Amino acid sequence: YDGNPAWPDAGVLWRFVDQARVTMFGAGAAFFTNCMKAGVEPAEIADLSRLRGLGSTGSPLPEEAYDWIYGHVRADIWLAPMSGGTDFAGSFVAGCPLLPVYQGEMQCRCLGAKVEAFDDNGKPLIDEVGELVCTEPMPSMPLFLWGDADGKRYRDSYFDTYPNAWRHGDWIRITPRGGAIIYGRSDATINRYGIRMGTSELYRVVEELPEVLDSMVVDLEYLGRESYMPLFVVLREGMAL
Repeated sequence: YDGNPAWPDAGVLWRFVDQARVTMFGAGAAFFTNCMKAGVEPAEIADLSRLRGLGSTGSPLPEEAYDWIYGHVRADIWLAPMSGGTDFAGSFVAGCPLLPVYQGEMQCRCLGAKVEAFDDNGKPLIDEVGELVCTEPMPSMPLFLWGDADGKRYRDSYFDTYPNAWRHGDWIRITPRGGAIIYGRSDATINRYGIRMGTSELYRVVEELPEVLDSMVVDLEYLGRESYMPLFVVLREGMAL
């Protein structure tokens, strides 16, 4: 779709799904949460009977968005959030139509992707949050970076933390049933007085407020001063802080 997904209103893409007879529709997680906040009723404004699956990517899809999708899009839809990277043109964790969907969780690790959650010592974790790593080569992984003749930038970007394991820069938890939960970027972790938190944890709380349409938090470190972390919000029309 080439255009603004909120023009002339937040329901334009759902009508496009109807008009184009789309069977599998993918969008960023922010699109679904924005529709939820805007009060869009996809099943009422469009015929979604041909739509069999929804994909979500770009950022973690919050648990409340699962409820909204199954309550306002279709109760029998296959919801398949996924996470990967443009740097290797693929996904690490995604959906599988043969597996059940659990709220807030991606269904499985992708075929050909030896994905693990590593602790600081490079040991795999189950049901604990760790660094997302891929311990075996994937066909689509880059072999080198343009202009990086000696390969140093390539190694520093992906292999500096764990030898022979691609560190992608995301926090992940592998569940006992084989699913995966992404918590946001590990290189964007905020450390407040010794407590580590991911940006998704902050956004999940703030964006539950119906008055807030969008938000952004920035952790600013000043030399010799305490950390300063402003929160920017876009409020619904007519609202004020």
